Amino acid sequence: MRAKLLGLFVIAIFLTTCSFSREKDTEREFERLVFAAKMAKLEDRLHAIDRYFADLDRRYEEWESRQTLLAERRLGERLDQFSRSLLHEFSGAESRPVPAAYVRRAESARKQAAMVAPIVRFDGEEAAGSGVVVYTRRGAGLETEVFVLTAYHAIRNIIAEGGNPAALKVIVYNHEAGRTCEAKGSLYSHSESQDLAVVRVLLPAAEPVPIKAKFASLGQAIAAPIFTPVYTVGCPMRTDPIATFGEIANKRSIVGNATYWMVTAPAYLGNSGGGVFLAETGELIGLYSKIYTYGRGRPTVVTHMGLVTPMSVIVEFLEKSGLDFIIDKLHSARRSD
Repeated sequence: MRAKLLGLFVIAIFLTTCSFSREKDTEREFERLVFAAKMAKLEDRLHAIDRYFADLDRRYEEWESRQTLLAERRLGERLDQFSRSLLHEFSGAESRPVPAAYVRRAESARKQAAMVAPIVRFDGEEAAGSGVVVYTRRGAGLETEVFVLTAYHAIRNIIAEGGNPAALKVIVYNHEAGRTCEAKGSLYSHSESQDLAVVRVLLPAAEPVPIKAKFASLGQAIAAPIFTPVYTVGCPMRTDPIATFGEIANKRSIVGNATYWMVTAPAYLGNSGGGVFLAETGELIGLYSKIYTYGRGRPTVVTHMGLVTPMSVIVEFLEKSGLDFIIDKLHSARRSD
């Protein structure tokens, strides 16, 4: 009798254990389903947030594009107004020529807007360099995102003396207001072999959108012959941007494994990374890289023999860096050459 009772007791315990285990399994399955439902809901919310920010990015880019077009339009209107005022003042006075001072003033305004306004300066403890604004767009936080093309060795020298590649000191010029803005830039892309770099700068929303340089078409740059007049624009010796005049002297100056153009526009320390522009149109055709030196030990610096990275190398660098959007309009020109 005792044996039968013991057996029944064991069976009861076994059945209770099985029932408890099934309840636990059911409870775990329920918790898993609840967790899966919560994760699915969270994933839907994350997708909705992604779509929201994508829409914001699109709106910011449209806004930035409108602001840039508006700034360019205002500049064009001012130049047109100045031209109309000249015509009005001197209309009907065929015997009285337009004063040369008026002509020079209009030409100076055109050149400054095209070649001087896009130039920025990089400052380190001792090292310094120049750069060219080549693209702008409105960032996610309403600040202006500015892409600056420069010579890599200028940035490398600043980093070598303790500069932070994620917080480079950049001086942005507002020539219209006659003031400057100090901003921080980060090294976005670079090529040591091509001596090229792009620095990304964020400007506060209150600052005006900088004027960006206009690229010459690739075919136009390649076809530019010797003796083509050019301007070299940069910030030598930590000065504000200055322009010097010269000509293309040579289109095949080989230094190491790189091929440069040579220009006769004088330059000095700090010009590296500045722009080289066609004098006739004000369009960018190259980036100032080096000053020619002669001799060893104590080499002679020849300031009117500047080595320039040509447009073909710049295009190749930007494409390999995934920055095609900077030079979109060059692609059609490239295909037609």
